Formats: sequence, structure tokens, C-alpha cells
Amino acid sequence: MKIFSLFLSFWLTVSLSAQTPLAYYFGDHDFQQDVPTPESVLGYQVGDYHVSHDLLAHYMHRLAESSDRVVLQEYARSYEQKPLQHLIITHPDHHQQLEKIMKNQARLSGKASGAYDEDLPIVIYQGYSVHGNEASGGNAALLYAYYLAASRDPSVLERLRSAVIILDPCYNPDGFNRFATWVNVHRSEELNADGANREFREVWPGGRTNHYWFDLNRDWLLLQHPESRGRIRAFHQWRPAILTDHHEMGTDRSFFFQPGIASRTYPRTPQLNQDLTRDIARYHEAILDSIQSLYYTGESFDDYYIGKGSTFPDVNGCVGILFEQASSRGHRQESVYGVKSFPFTIKNQLMTSLSTLEASYQLRDQLQDFQQEFFKRQPGNVKVTAYELSSKGDDQLLSEFCEILDGHDIDYQYTSSDKIVIPTLQPAGTMIAAMLEERTDFVDSLFYDVSAWSMQHAYNLQVRKISQSAKKFTPREIDYGKIERSGYAYCISLANSRAYPMILDLLSRKVRVLLTNEPYVNWQSGKQIGRGQVIISLEDQPMSDARLHEMLRELASEHKVVVSPLQSGSKETGVNPGSPSHDILTMPSVALVVGDGVTSYDAGEIWHLFDQRLYHPISLIDVDAIGRTDWDRYNTVILVNGRYPSSLESALKDWAGSGKKIIAIRGANNWLRGTDLLDLDIKNDWGRDYGAEDRPYERRRADSGSEYIGGSIFMTQLDLSHPLNYGYGDDQLPVFKRSTMYVEKTDNLYSTPGHFVKDPLLSGYCPPGYEDTLRGKASVVTSSYRGARIISFIENPTFRAYFRGTQRQLVNAILYGEQLAGDTLE
Repeated sequence: MKIFSLFLSFWLTVSLSAQTPLAYYFGDHDFQQDVPTPESVLGYQVGDYHVSHDLLAHYMHRLAESSDRVVLQEYARSYEQKPLQHLIITHPDHHQQLEKIMKNQARLSGKASGAYDEDLPIVIYQGYSVHGNEASGGNAALLYAYYLAASRDPSVLERLRSAVIILDPCYNPDGFNRFATWVNVHRSEELNADGANREFREVWPGGRTNHYWFDLNRDWLLLQHPESRGRIRAFHQWRPAILTDHHEMGTDRSFFFQPGIASRTYPRTPQLNQDLTRDIARYHEAILDSIQSLYYTGESFDDYYIGKGSTFPDVNGCVGILFEQASSRGHRQESVYGVKSFPFTIKNQLMTSLSTLEASYQLRDQLQDFQQEFFKRQPGNVKVTAYELSSKGDDQLLSEFCEILDGHDIDYQYTSSDKIVIPTLQPAGTMIAAMLEERTDFVDSLFYDVSAWSMQHAYNLQVRKISQSAKKFTPREIDYGKIERSGYAYCISLANSRAYPMILDLLSRKVRVLLTNEPYVNWQSGKQIGRGQVIISLEDQPMSDARLHEMLRELASEHKVVVSPLQSGSKETGVNPGSPSHDILTMPSVALVVGDGVTSYDAGEIWHLFDQRLYHPISLIDVDAIGRTDWDRYNTVILVNGRYPSSLESALKDWAGSGKKIIAIRGANNWLRGTDLLDLDIKNDWGRDYGAEDRPYERRRADSGSEYIGGSIFMTQLDLSHPLNYGYGDDQLPVFKRSTMYVEKTDNLYSTPGHFVKDPLLSGYCPPGYEDTLRGKASVVTSSYRGARIISFIENPTFRAYFRGTQRQLVNAILYGEQLAGDTLE
């Protein structure tokens, strides 16, 4: 194996005789003087402080201005409006033909005509710090970019002539900046390595996640956030041969790089991909050996969930590689390996960035062959030429699913207004099969993350395999604002989930909105009005009939919602619009309890739902502020998975009463049960019965893991007459489950609007015997305390923001929960 001598000479010299801060990383390497060093721009050497994202971005701008090897492009903006940018680094001669190189990469997948030119540069994508508090990667990017832009070494230019490097210095600007602020604020001049020091103990929610507290390294498949959407768009534009994802792990570890645990590799990953991963690993071993850094491979981490940065590339014709550096979590911290300094962690990330480049140079032919072979393969069963997906009444979910397909460069076509067809014989054929698969048999029972993600279940779509072509259908343009003026009332169907933010908007403007609880047929128009539709009568509204009509036109156009006029209240069958069976909706005033003890992921998903989907305010009440909060401002309190202080129990008991509701999700139900607010039969102790037999010591982790559900999909049965299920077009609803907790049905026959079906497992790992236990158990339960309604979601209805089908139940609970009849509650 060839490794250029630079690695084995000056890197070892550096480790023995680092004389200056920059020399610690580069020894006496020769750099161009007209290219600014990081220190000259930041005002300090990399590793002395944690670089903030604004300074990181500023330095990359300076580098692009000063080097003819570098072009800087912004590809997205974070929620906090921080730029996501990558540097295109290559030999100066190649910058005149970047479009040609990009087109050549498109030929790999058949997205451009012509033969693939193997003489053009290979493309590698190197990215850092998708978890904001794993900062060594983003800081190493400063040094790596400088090295590539300024090195005078001819071998560096030779490698730049062979490759185009897409260098993404920070996948997660918001979290990265949050963490840098924390550790720099708590940095002492005399660095304190005591692990108990405040510097290493971030306050909730920490810097790992993005603005809404989502783990962006689970979003490569789901594409719920702008950071991911922009990155995946760039990925498909460049079709890299290698993509690297630089992370950190616990302080008392060393350094990990893939391959991971072989038995936990996603089955659709080509064997050649794994072979190349092992070949590339030899270069990481060599460079880490040269600086005497400990490392390991083949353990701890798997390569299964395709929504992670190191696995997503594997089903898209690319070799994804995970790096995990033991973290200093600040500037200098004690570990079992001695004191771990921030510069040391940066140096390991820098070295493996360089070894990746070297591997791409030495293995160029093999990588090109792999990519061409990958896209030539015919994926799946050739008898299945396409998948047909259709909505179950909510066309918005189909539309959102199509946006995901667009993001992944997947071809599809509409065949009717509520149906699409996805051909399987296309470059993304492997990705399509992976997105839609239902897998229940596994070689291994342990998973680093989820074992199921079937997108059709997340969006509550029907899917079937077809073997014939379909006629193309062009959806007609609908003028939603074209509403005939009524002299009596208007009707809005909530079958389309776009109607929810419109209803909330109307309530915020003090428009009186009626919820239909009984179906009827309008006599004059013959229109069927079912349960869960809303009526806006002209009687006693806070504005003129003309202004109300104009407002409905504006909002219908904005939210793309069909509004129908009712010219009369007469009925043919059922009830009238003025029936006492209908409810007048109240505008939700919502508090979400957050802070220490609360699962930040779950809390962030609720915040994101309100802010990005419902466009409705939600108050984030910190657990430390419970006693200082005026709870009477709110009619809705949401509790997600977590542990809560006794002060919240007291506050909720004082607050509870008619017109109030508590929505509890996952483990919040356990906490409520520990008070006398909730009386549910919750089982948390499920486990396999091994009998009296002794078990081998080496099986302890496998046995424990085999009894855990890290993320699988199960089917539930709905009562469509229940307000929590208004708007569903089908009484079967997939839910995402992440534990073996289960809840028995209550004695009240009307308090379980959803329960698990006889054979509930749809996709994912399920411990042997658990499916039988889950059969018939509740998925949602309603109860009460002193007149307040309590809606218990046993599973997370808005998992990672992409499980859209179950979000309707949650929104119905928010809008209608206090209207639930008292005799239907446990």
C-alpha cells in the first residue's frame, strides 16, 4: 500500500518536537505566505478557544478570496439564518471546468447523457460537526482548508489535480455556535481538566442539536430541516465517491473509524462498499500510527439506519465513513488515557481528513469502478417496475412525501390528484427500495438507532407494487381563493391537514368556529358534511359578512384550503349546523414544559410542529420557572417524555379544571401516574423469560439489547367517530414505537380511541414474544382530573417531525381535547 512520505516523516517529527502552535499540527511544513493562517484571522491559534460559527465562516471567506484553489458556495441557511457553506477545493486548472466535472458526475447515475470520463477528477465530500458540541471536527476544518489552500508541497497539488474536495466545515451552525459560546464563557486562563468543572457540563438542551433541538444526523433521509435539504441537494449535484462524517464520543475512549460491526450493516449496502471502507481504513491506521494515536475499528458503531451521515451515502453510490474522536468537551479534560486536550482531538480529525484524501488518490480507480457498477445494477425485483402510492384522504401528506422524493433526486409522476407512481428502474432504485421497505427479520438484534423508517407509514400512505406503466396526470391548478359568497355559513373540511393552521389563524382573529360532531347532508346543496369539519356561520361574528368573506378568501389562498359556501342551514339527513351536538372551538393557549429532566428531542419536535407547521405560538416554560408562572394564561399543557419536579404536580393540580387539558407523551404518562393526576395501568417491566437457565457472560449485552425496541413501526386500529381521529380516511394508523412500555385498556369503553391490532408489527425489530403482549393494548387513552382532560399518547405522535400520519391525532387533541364528553373519560 502506498502512503505518501509526507505522512510518515514530518507528522512523526511533529509529535516529538512541536515547537510552535501551528507546528503542533503541521511541523515545519512550507506554506504560501499570501494565504492567511487561521490564527491571523481568528486572533488565536486553532484549539486555544472554540471557534464560533461566524468566525469559522469569516475565515473560509478570507481563504476563498486569497487562494486560487478555493471557491466558496453557500448552499442553505439554518433556522437562525447562519450560512451553511462548503468550499470547493481543487487544482486551479479545474476551477475553469467545475460545471464539466459536475456534469461528468451526473453521468455516473445516468442523469446526464454521454460516457463517464475517468480522466476527470474524483469527487470527495468531507463534512464536520453535525453535532454542534462535537467541535473538534469543525475546528479541524479550519486547518485542513488552510493546508489544502496554502501548501507548497508538490504532492498536495498532485492530489488536488486528482480530486475535487467539497469541504463542509460545519453541518450544524446553530448547535456549533451554542456550544462554542458555552465552553468559551467558562474557559479559565489556567485550564482546569477536572471533569466536574462547569465548562464540561452544558446546560439543557446542550449544543448537540439544531435550533429546534433535532439531531441532524438522523435527518439525511427524512429531510425535515433546511440544513439537511441543502446538503443533500449538494450531494446529488456532486455525486461524491467518499463522504466523511466527523464526530466525537465519550471522553474515556480513543478514536473510532469505520467499518463498524459487520452484522449490523444495512442489507442493501453493496459488499464492495464495505470492502472499500476497509481498504480506506488502512490509510487512517497508517497516519494515526505515525502520530502514536490510539484507535479502534469494527466495534461499537453500526452502519444500519440509512438516515445517518455515514450510511446514507452507502445506498446512494458513495462510500460513507464515520469518525468518532474521544471528546475533550471543552479545552482540556481528564480521561482514563490521561489529560485530553482540545488541540489533540483536533489533530486526530485533521490527520484522518488527510488520510481520506490520500485514500481517494491511491484508490481512485477502485472508487470510480464502484460508482459506475453501483448505478448500473438493476435494484430489487425486476418484476416490480414501480410502486404506486396514494393518500388516505389527506393529499397534503402525499404532497410532502413528494417533496422528500424531490430532495433525493427520485423520479415519480402523478397519475391522479391523490396518487403517484415511482418507477424502480432508475438511478435511485436502491434508495427507493430502502425508503419503502418493510423488514422484520434481522441478523442482529442490536441497533445503534432505529430499525425501521418506512416512509409510506410515516406519511400514512397506501403503497402497492405494480408491473405496468401508468398514464401521466397533470394536477389541475386550484384557485383556493375563489369562494362563492354565502349569505349563511362556510364549511371547511379538515381531511386535508393544511386546514389546521387556517383554523388556528381564524381563532386567533376571534372568529367563531363550530366543530361538527355529527354528520349531516345539507338540503339545499346536497353537500355531505361529516364529523370533524368546521362551520363558520355569519351569525354574530366580530366583523362584517363582506370582511369575513374576504378574510376566508385570503386565508384559503394562503393555506391552500378548500372553503365551501352553505347558503342554508336546512338538512336532508342528520343534524343542522346549529345543532347542540356541535362544539364551539376555543383558541389553544399552549405551554410546553422544558428544561432539565425533559427529553429535548421530544420537546423540540413539539416546538417545531407549532412553529413550522401550525404557525401558532407556544410558550416554552422552563422547569425552573414553574413556581413563577401564571398557569391560568394557558388552557393546554403539553408534557413530553421526561422526569418533572414535584412543583409541577402542585401547579397542575391548582390549575386543573373545566376547559383545561394536559397532553402527555411517552414517559410523561409514567410521571403523571406517579402523582394522582392519572390512573393508567402502565407496564414498564416487559422482558423475555429465559427460565432458570444460566446465560453466558458474553451474552449479557446481546440479551439486554434483544429485549429493547429502538424504533419500529406498528399498526393501530382507530375509532373514527372519536374526536381525536377526526379527518382520518382510514381506521388503520401506523405508529412509531421506541420502547416495550405498554398500557392496558381502561374500564371505560369509550376512552381508548386507538389500540394495537392483532398482528401489529409492520416493520422493524420486535423482541420475540412482545408482539403477542402488545396485541389489543392502548395507543391513546383519554381521562380526566377535576374536569381537566388528560390525553395520553403512549408513543410519540410526531417522531423526528417526519411521522406525519400520527401528528393529526396530536393536533386534534390540541384543538378538540377539552371538548371530549365527560362520560367517555377514564
